[in-house]
Amino acid sequence: MKPVLRASLASLAVASLLLLAAPARAQATHVSDTDWRRLDRSDSLGKSASSQNFTFELRFGQYFPEIDDKPGLTKDKGGFLPYKAVFGHDDKNNARSNDQFYFGLELDYLPFRIPYLGALGPGLGWGYTHTSSAANTSGTTNVSATSTAFTIFPMHLSAVLRLDELMRRTGFPVVPYAKIGLGLGIWTGSPVPTDFSGTGATWGMHYAAGGMLALNFLDPRASARLDETSGVNHAYIFGEFMRANLNGLGSTPTFYLGSTSWVAGLAVDL
Repeated sequence: MKPVLRASLASLAVASLLLLAAPARAQATHVSDTDWRRLDRSDSLGKSASSQNFTFELRFGQYFPEIDDKPGLTKDKGGFLPYKAVFGHDDKNNARSNDQFYFGLELDYLPFRIPYLGALGPGLGWGYTHTSSAANTSGTTNVSATSTAFTIFPMHLSAVLRLDELMRRTGFPVVPYAKIGLGLGIWTGSPVPTDFSGTGATWGMHYAAGGMLALNFLDPRASARLDETSGVNHAYIFGEFMRANLNGLGSTPTFYLGSTSWVAGLAVDL
């Protein structure tokens, strides 16, 4: 994904939060800074925060399919392994990386709270990445007018530990977190009858670690009002190191569908 597009998505996320906060900020401005009602109202909103059990994430990043890492694969006449031969090189200069755009959603349920540490619970994630390329004419290296496509849906069910007690007790806006669990990659390919046609699935492990920056400090009063009206406790931007180790768990998978990459996004506590 191009840096400009990444920056645009991040800016859009922050702008969305500020637009949500703007009405609440406008409602508060008619009360004088010296009026006792202003401080009293802010304190009461902070003390009456809604319960927090769920975290929803909107995720973006790059995905580097590890299909060619499977042992026993052979190179074609051009010196490329199967996936790179079909999807990973440019017809003009024969040198393009296998990175693809990744989009994901995740919902974490965090009912258990560890004193002085944070929240713990299960998380369910779903992702999408897609690529396509012009297919070669059968038995040759000549590019045909037909294209072939390959889609991966990386998913996981993980245990999530969110270390948010420091933020809750002191207001420090950084929240580290970690995830570990079972991963599943479902793939589908079409329409050319090649090794990448059909559907299949590969199991594996999922690991992730990252940090979230709570955006409530931008306008605490508006954040309190947003919590009061919608149940959104906190909004975050986050960065995450993700390891989807989808290699079959010792079985013989059709493809290695995993990736090691960085992910960024927007999250809210509900």
